[in-house]
Amino acid sequence: MKKCLVRIAVLSLVFSVLVCFSAISFAQETLSSSQYSSPAEYEEVTGKKITSFSEAPQLAELVERGELPPVEERLPKNPVVIEPWEE
Repeated sequence: MKKCLVRIAVLSLVFSVLVCFSAISFAQETLSSSQYSSPAEYEEVTGKKITSFSEAPQLAELVERGELPPVEERLPKNPVVIEPWEE
């Protein structure tokens, strides 16, 4: 009886590990985005020009109340640019 429980526990553990690794590999295959070290690099590679930065909707209210500086003041001099997977 004890050997049977040990076998079941080991098989369950092996199955769980296999399921986790397969889920990770599927996620890596379906996700893709582009990352650039600065707006200048983004413009050079894509030919598109970044003319302005947008405020996150969740932070807009804090900016309006003066509790948070505008997005232009919060960004570093050369922010990393990441193209999103979706809009």
